[in-house]
Amino acid sequence: MKTKAAKLFSCCKYELIIFAVLLIQAVSNLFTFGGVGEYTSIYYLSDYSIGINTRLLVGSIVGLINDSPTIEWITGFAIVVLVLTLLAVAFLTGKVIRNTDDEMRPQLYVIIAFMLSGSFTFSFFSIFLGSLDIYTFIVAMIAVVCSLSKKTRWLVPILCVVGVLTHNIFAVSYFPMVFLVLFYLLLKEDSKVYSAAVLVVSLVATVAITVNFMLYAGKNMNISFEEFCKIINEKSSIKIDEYGFYGIGFHLFSIVGDDVVEGFTIGEQFNLTLVELIKGLVQYISYSMSLENALPILVVYVLIYGALIFIWAKCAKNSETKMKKLSYIAFMLAPLTALIGFVVTTDYVRWVQAAVLSQFAFALVMYIKKDEAFFKTMQQMREYFGNKKLILVVIYIIYAFTTKRTIV
Repeated sequence: MKTKAAKLFSCCKYELIIFAVLLIQAVSNLFTFGGVGEYTSIYYLSDYSIGINTRLLVGSIVGLINDSPTIEWITGFAIVVLVLTLLAVAFLTGKVIRNTDDEMRPQLYVIIAFMLSGSFTFSFFSIFLGSLDIYTFIVAMIAVVCSLSKKTRWLVPILCVVGVLTHNIFAVSYFPMVFLVLFYLLLKEDSKVYSAAVLVVSLVATVAITVNFMLYAGKNMNISFEEFCKIINEKSSIKIDEYGFYGIGFHLFSIVGDDVVEGFTIGEQFNLTLVELIKGLVQYISYSMSLENALPILVVYVLIYGALIFIWAKCAKNSETKMKKLSYIAFMLAPLTALIGFVVTTDYVRWVQAAVLSQFAFALVMYIKKDEAFFKTMQQMREYFGNKKLILVVIYIIYAFTTKRTIV
């Protein structure tokens, strides 16, 4: 007779195993990389009292909980958010496993194994503890879950706006994931008008609010760095990072060593001459695209993308309708959004991480919707690697090791 503990483990073994793996990774990273840094803490101290802008939502919520947070408190808050996020991921992934037929589970196990390994998925959130990226991911995860049910799909446009309010990067990191899931559901399900309306409203709302913040960030935050420091110092003794302040104001700046050589807000671009604008952008892009900074991650990105092209191209080939083929091609092209990050920022990892994580989300959605073309592709992959399991193991080790080495 099974003990109560054995019965409990049996009913939630998948969730417990997945959560344990994620938690072990997180704890290891926290001991290695430490807590929330001073640069990141600025987003927990800034709120709408300094203006209406993106990146201020989390700080405003934190302010309702604690109006005088210390760096230790912020670190504790970020850890709680991280653990709850990993728990939610484990719960959702475990549910997908339980709802999958035994025949298709081995392939799903492989997908999940890749999803849990490396640093381009959930390890990112503990390596860069407190980063606003985890909040944009949470919003995107909720949006995808809501999109899967017609009863809650109407919430998606609202969640997209919340995502941009959390961080403007949402528009080009996780919004493509949400948009393409909506696009896939539009092609797959009935209720075309309703699904199309949600998709269009989500797109328009996201683009509109993002462009608004980009063009008018400086006007929305008519405050100097000195005034900003005075407001923050009334709340906390945490040292304020000037680069963080510029980030909230949408300043573009190139950094050479420790010096800011060019800086201006996008909202101020009309006050610049064309030559000044081009000069600033060229300096910024030339730094961000330097081989020393971009090449290692770009190589890993290309290798991962090559595998994704193969899988989604197979799905398109296995699809019986032209419209469905279009959705698989869209999934295949989605990682190209990460290339934007290689041009306009030096935060390459966060862009690749969002692109890779989105691909795993697409795969899980395919399992949830029991997509025939995707299942056929997975069966073909299983047959191919049936007698070549060692090759799959080698690929897995290379993937896990390479991404780990690249991100740190």
